[in-house]
Amino acid sequence: MRTNKTIFFLILCAGLLVSCKKKQDDTTIIIHKTEVKKSHGTEKVGDQTRSYDFQWLGSNYKAVVVRKADTSLPVATDDEGTKYYDNRIEVKILRADGSEFFNHTFTKSDFQADLDERTKDNGVLYSVIYVKAEGDNVELKASVGSPNQMSSDDYVTFTVKVSRLGALSVSKDQQLDTANDGSEGDMGD
Repeated sequence: MRTNKTIFFLILCAGLLVSCKKKQDDTTIIIHKTEVKKSHGTEKVGDQTRSYDFQWLGSNYKAVVVRKADTSLPVATDDEGTKYYDNRIEVKILRADGSEFFNHTFTKSDFQADLDERTKDNGVLYSVIYVKAEGDNVELKASVGSPNQMSSDDYVTFTVKVSRLGALSVSKDQQLDTANDGSEGDMGD
């Protein structure tokens, strides 16, 4: 009988311990600490290759645009202090038989004359895209500006023309194009 009383006493104590346990407040909200992504050195805007097929002067052509970060160029810094490598963008225009009609590698220095000091120091050559082939020229658009296009729309656009003789001309756009006719694309995609 003593054994039964002992077992009963232990069960009673266990029940009291469980019932006296503090209940968790249902209004407690658990928030997980988010880690701030630390920069692992100098960033790249993003290496990319694009090609555009088009007709010009009665023949088929292809513009191939290759953007690559270049560690030999001066480093740019965005408004948050993140450092970025500047880019080199190679543009080739190929004939239908694959032979090269035009080849030029652009850097920010191709556009220096029309850049303010801030963009000269902390901007990158962001993109060169094919726009159209019309008359005696193939028209491209180039942009130089903040390396972080996600947080800034600070950039300068240029019209780049290649003549039927392969001559290159660059002019700063006076007005920002806000309409996209579908033929343009952003190298940042």
